[in-house]
Amino acid sequence: MSADLSTWAVQTRYDEVAVTFRSTWDLFLKFYTVFLTFNVISMAFIFDKDQHYTRASLWLITTAFVVICGFAVVTCYKMIEFSSGIAVAEKEAAKAVRDLALANGQTLNLQQCFKHSLPISLAVYSAKACVAGTSTLLVIWLLLAIFSHSAPSAPTKDAPHSTVLVS
Repeated sequence: MSADLSTWAVQTRYDEVAVTFRSTWDLFLKFYTVFLTFNVISMAFIFDKDQHYTRASLWLITTAFVVICGFAVVTCYKMIEFSSGIAVAEKEAAKAVRDLALANGQTLNLQQCFKHSLPISLAVYSAKACVAGTSTLLVIWLLLAIFSHSAPSAPTKDAPHSTVLVS
C-alpha cells in the first residue's frame, strides 16, 4: 500500500509540474496577445492624423499605457522566473521517481527516461523576448507622454483650430 501511494504521489507531482507549466504559459500568451493588440490599436489611434486630442487627454492616455506597460514588463520578468523554477521542479520530480525506483530495487537512468518534456529553454527565451518588446512599447509610450505634456494647449472657443495633432 505504501509503495502504491508513493508511486502515485511521485507520478502526480511530475504530471502537475507539466500541467502547471502549460497552463501558466497558456494564460500568459492569452494575456500578451490581448495586451499587444490593444497597444498597437491604441497607437494607431494616437498617430491617426484625423484624430484630434487635447493635451490633457493625450497625456492621460499615454500615462495610462506607460503604467500598463510597466506592469506587463514585470509580468514578463515573472514568467522568466517561473519558467526557470519549473526546470528545477521538473528535475526534483524526476529525481523523486529515480529514488522511488531505487527504493523498489530498480535502476533508472534519468537521462534516458526524463528528457525534458517541457520546452523550458524556449519558454525562458520567449519571456526575455517579451521583456524586450514590452520595454520598447514602454519607451514609446513614455516618449509620447513626455511630448504630449509639452504639446500646444487644448482648443478654446476663441481659437477653434488650435487642436493637438500628433503625427
